[in-house]
Amino acid sequence: NYSGALAYLNGLQRFGIRLGLENTQRLVEAFGHPEAAFRSVHVAGTNGKGSTAAFTNGILRAAGFRSGLYTSPHLLDFRERILVDGHPIAEGELAALTTEVAGVIDRLFAPSPLSSPTYFEAATALAFLHFARAGVDWGVIEVGLGGRSDATNILQAEVSVITNIGLEHQEHLGDTLESVAAEKGGIVREGGSVVSAAEGAALEAVARIVREKGARLVKVQDEYRVRYLGRSERGEAFRLVGRLREYDSLQIPLLGRHQILNAITAVAVAELLEEQGFAVGEFPIR
Repeated sequence: NYSGALAYLNGLQRFGIRLGLENTQRLVEAFGHPEAAFRSVHVAGTNGKGSTAAFTNGILRAAGFRSGLYTSPHLLDFRERILVDGHPIAEGELAALTTEVAGVIDRLFAPSPLSSPTYFEAATALAFLHFARAGVDWGVIEVGLGGRSDATNILQAEVSVITNIGLEHQEHLGDTLESVAAEKGGIVREGGSVVSAAEGAALEAVARIVREKGARLVKVQDEYRVRYLGRSERGEAFRLVGRLREYDSLQIPLLGRHQILNAITAVAVAELLEEQGFAVGEFPIR
């Protein structure tokens, strides 16, 4: 049942944080690679990645796609982490999937229980399995920690997104902006597409990884021009000159001018998907 599923997942927190892809790979292999059943946008960064993921998910839904959103942490309820078309995973569905995942964990990891998947690794497998079975067209997936060795990095995303970058989790990611950026830049795919709102040394580190992998980089703060129009009870308003079109007035309900950059990053993702042939367009972005 639902409470038993939460108790099981919470029990995995005793394994702490373990960076690396091996456990998640073993889990998804056991389920026939559910992460390959949908296209994905993969979002990393220090701040703003949750908002950027939510904006991107909203655009895709408005464009008529069935979309899954995976974020962390949750505020009140674990189900907030796994949404399909804006709806949290149902309690019964979470219970059933957790029972399946727990059975696979028992079978694969029982000989060496200390190597058991962590809370986040199990949650990631749950999300991918739910999205595949729900038949989503797109999964918008937020990185948990870092990027290169994060459990979500088994994806082959259509677009990799790196929001702003600051010093964080230095025990895992390094003590310089360049080292943190290199970890987050680990989500860049060979020949892939990347959108980044990073600046300065962090952006240089991301750009270097993009060049090494033969990928394409859209630099949000260089290629998008914004003019702030003010705040009202409806939120923040701004004018945007994008790469594909001009938006004379855009409105977001989240307060704070920093949220405008997160919204513009999502617009950059949407325009990049348009260039790749996906039907997005101006109205869904608005």
